[in-house]
Amino acid sequence: MEGRLESAPRDYEALWRAASLAVALGVEFEGRGQGGADAWYRRAEAWAVLAQEVNPGGVEARYWQMAVLGRQALTSGPREALELSDGILALGAAILADAPDHAPTHNALGRLHLEIMSRSGVSRFFGRALLGGPALREATWERALGGLRRAVELEPDRSMFHLDLARYHVARGERGPARQALRAAIETAGTHPPDRVFAEEARALLREVGS
Repeated sequence: MEGRLESAPRDYEALWRAASLAVALGVEFEGRGQGGADAWYRRAEAWAVLAQEVNPGGVEARYWQMAVLGRQALTSGPREALELSDGILALGAAILADAPDHAPTHNALGRLHLEIMSRSGVSRFFGRALLGGPALREATWERALGGLRRAVELEPDRSMFHLDLARYHVARGERGPARQALRAAIETAGTHPPDRVFAEEARALLREVGS
């Protein structure tokens, strides 16, 4: 990996696009239930960090680093997940300060709040008391819904955004809105590389909540 980074072009767009592709491949490997996703996420993070060295203010590179942290947090233990969550929150706040209408960042922050709020109330209480961290302290259902809805409003053709909004409604027991969002996730799939995985997840969740 180090050799690849040493020979990587110092071209900002090429680097953040490489990070984007690596994240998409990681999602594909996860969706197939195969190993190898972590290796792609490590590549993605390395390329995103290198892109930021080339262009520290670039939104895309910061977003793809945040996306990697989000995928890693989903499969990490509680303490590591909370540390990653604080990193996501900090990156997201910085991106939105520069680009208030960056839909993927709104979605990522909404999903972050959703994941935290979906934990049991007891777990959140003890997590706040023992581990602290801004992400844990600031998470609310309202912030989850606000971020997820804003992402869909800004880019309604993104399957992932509809799927994450559906996850919110499922967590809240709102079956009607969940079904609507899941159908939208299926209908909009096909424009981005990991959409096949998202559509499959949406179909499976739709079967659970009832079509």
